[in-house]
Amino acid sequence: MGRAIAIAFFLVLLSIGFVLLQLWTRRPTGVTAATPPRTQPMFATRDDGSVYAVSLQLTQFEKRLVEEEERSRKLLQELETLRKERTDLGQQVDQLEGEIQRLRRQVAERERTAPPANSPGNAPVTPVTPPDGTPVSPAPAPPAGG
Repeated sequence: MGRAIAIAFFLVLLSIGFVLLQLWTRRPTGVTAATPPRTQPMFATRDDGSVYAVSLQLTQFEKRLVEEEERSRKLLQELETLRKERTDLGQQVDQLEGEIQRLRRQVAERERTAPPANSPGNAPVTPVTPPDGTPVSPAPAPPAGG
């Protein structure tokens, strides 16, 4: 059993030594670690076979996104303006409906207080013709109730 432990210990030492050797040979030098890797433009092919730079496509998408956000903001402002205008028009309609009801009440009251059409105060007007025989238009009727 002592022999098995010694062999296992020896294998562990060898594996640790191998790992350290690999790390030592692959360690970056000071010059390479300080310079950032160059970014090459990434190209992609489209369905039609043409090649384009992804960064250009991203720039176009960002530009479209900014334009869409601006348009959305303008539409929201316009919507808010239209909502305010709608409430103002609704208030005007309510005021006009009240005015119509008031006028209807006035008309109904005048009809109740006005004398009937065949009463002696509302006798038909006969045109008076002057002695020379020229017809004269009848005078306008006085306003009722007022």
